[in-house]
Amino acid sequence: MWADSEDSLKVSKSSNVTGQYTVEFWNDASACISISSKEIRICPTSSEVPPETLMHLLVDQVVPRVIAHEGALVLHAGAVVQDGSAIVLLGESGRGKSTLAASFLEDGWSLMGDDALVVSVVGEAFLGRAVYKSLRLFPDSLDTLFPVRPDLTAVAHYSPKHRVTVQLDPEHDGGPAPLQALFFLAAEPSDDRIFLRQMSIAEACMDIIANSFSLDPTDPVLAKRKLFAASALAAGVPAFELAFRRGYARLPKVHAAIRNQLTLLRKPGIAPILKEGCR
Repeated sequence: MWADSEDSLKVSKSSNVTGQYTVEFWNDASACISISSKEIRICPTSSEVPPETLMHLLVDQVVPRVIAHEGALVLHAGAVVQDGSAIVLLGESGRGKSTLAASFLEDGWSLMGDDALVVSVVGEAFLGRAVYKSLRLFPDSLDTLFPVRPDLTAVAHYSPKHRVTVQLDPEHDGGPAPLQALFFLAAEPSDDRIFLRQMSIAEACMDIIANSFSLDPTDPVLAKRKLFAASALAAGVPAFELAFRRGYARLPKVHAAIRNQLTLLRKPGIAPILKEGCR
């Protein structure tokens, strides 16, 4: 058995049936997963747990872990798309990934998703696609970022967040998009400056692993596979640490800093060539 760092879920592996796992979410629900038969059954622990909570736990917690267990690198990240390419927003819960992703919509970007991103490799290109097109925001973010109230549903009975209904953008149909940069949201700085620093491959690799989904992190084969995938992504896509003082009024300046960095990446010889790997 293992528990996540916040002790919000526990995963146990059956000792009798190969590929069978049970995921327990506090006292709210449990999910029984059979990898071999590709079945997931999620059940509430009491009649007081509403359907939207079960759906949230299923699509935002269980499904990304099952996809990762089947061999994909699944990042706990948001992503937005412009001109056919995506940037990825990663960081600890509460750092503002969803708010930052949503704020890009007003800037003409398309939303890929705000929670789970599946990474694949085609040739030399790293592609990302959302497990599903999700956007979940706190009420203050909704009030600030959406002057016209969108269609909303509750995320879960224990969360004040709302799920926003986001229509597919004609410029991006929700399919895979090449990744042009990773931005890891760091802790707020002590002043009003926006800090943007290119990370080494080793730093990015370890943070990719820390911000990815696993169903069974104790499995050495899966752990090795994830390390290889994370190392390849860190070596193939530039990664940056981004820190800024939270505040809606500052978001346009954050956008500008990110756009400027993307412009620099397109200029040959600007980004440093990093040789170290992830071990």
